[in-house]
Amino acid sequence: MMATGDVVNNTVGLDLSNDVTGLGTSGRSRLHVFARKARKHAVKPAQGGGPCLLKTKVKDSSVQSATKMATGFSSASNPNAITKQLRRAKAARRASHDAALAAFQQDMASRSKFHAIQTLSIHVGVAWSQGTRDYMEDKHVVTHHLFPTCALVAIFDGHNGAWAAEFAAAHISPLLASNEHLQQLAHQQNPLEPPDIVAIYAILQAAFLALDDDILAYTIEHDRRDGATAVVVLVMNSMVFVANVGDSRAILVRVACHQDPSTNLLSHDVERLSVVFSGCWRVTHPKASVRLAVTRSLGDHPLKGTSAKDKTPALVSAVPSIRHFTRRHGDIVVVASDGLWDRVTDEEAMQQVVDNENISGHCEERTAAALVEMALVRRTCDNVTVAVLTL
Repeated sequence: MMATGDVVNNTVGLDLSNDVTGLGTSGRSRLHVFARKARKHAVKPAQGGGPCLLKTKVKDSSVQSATKMATGFSSASNPNAITKQLRRAKAARRASHDAALAAFQQDMASRSKFHAIQTLSIHVGVAWSQGTRDYMEDKHVVTHHLFPTCALVAIFDGHNGAWAAEFAAAHISPLLASNEHLQQLAHQQNPLEPPDIVAIYAILQAAFLALDDDILAYTIEHDRRDGATAVVVLVMNSMVFVANVGDSRAILVRVACHQDPSTNLLSHDVERLSVVFSGCWRVTHPKASVRLAVTRSLGDHPLKGTSAKDKTPALVSAVPSIRHFTRRHGDIVVVASDGLWDRVTDEEAMQQVVDNENISGHCEERTAAALVEMALVRRTCDNVTVAVLTL
């Protein structure tokens, strides 16, 4: 597990003067992560008394659709009709998942890519799949030379349309490249000092807010609801910064300091680099049929308090969670949209990295593809994009 000074999170004002090196030997920790739980509704008992039943929200839209299709039948007079509808919906869903998996496996070469960033000795493998969706709202960007000693990898997961993700992917690199202070920091020879790190935090936050402002302005003008979650990895010399909003996130896989003498094998630790707050069931607008499963995103103007008409306060923020660490030889970062994380745990992703790290030739691309395939095998309904960085 990481020592507390190893990966630093300044979202809540931590002291950035701490050394960010070293691995501990204790157990694993996760910071500011809340598991989302299904909301339960109490059903009033019948007048004759009796226990209060509990029912849980059904999140599977296909089951809901099948149930709605079957509402023309009375469950008392024709229960078999509803059962048949549900079975047909389940079979159709299974066929859709199988088709998505087969399409990815048959055309994996065109759905994955390898990048070698020579100036920083970084290898990046990216893989993606549309999944069972009729559209692709995930967008990614790999910028080799933001500056000579600076590279960027980012994934944006759009919702209510792909426009916000496309816009963010197209503009994040120019936004950062045009920042003179960041350019000065990237070219300095000395290691980054705590004030420099604070400045980079501010630059990343300003870039997220600038993207958010532009997305809000366009979507309001054109009466759209587009939004996106985002995770951005900025590598600058020996430092790595990870910023995210929403449930697109990253993990760090690092060789641990301890070694198993019986097998002579190095062990690995995994650390979550992104904060995902999902302790609420949904963020819901009080006056409109708008809801969101995360509390941070780009865009989503109905939830940003932008309407002077209803004067609703902002329910969702575009301020990113930011963390940083000093990279070591052999560090691997896995960056992905929630299409992966909804089906694959941090530990499972780490194991896939470990299993593939000794494969010769573009192991990052193969690992990214293997993780996408794992999510599809486990029947994710979402778009999936995965980037694997060897630092």
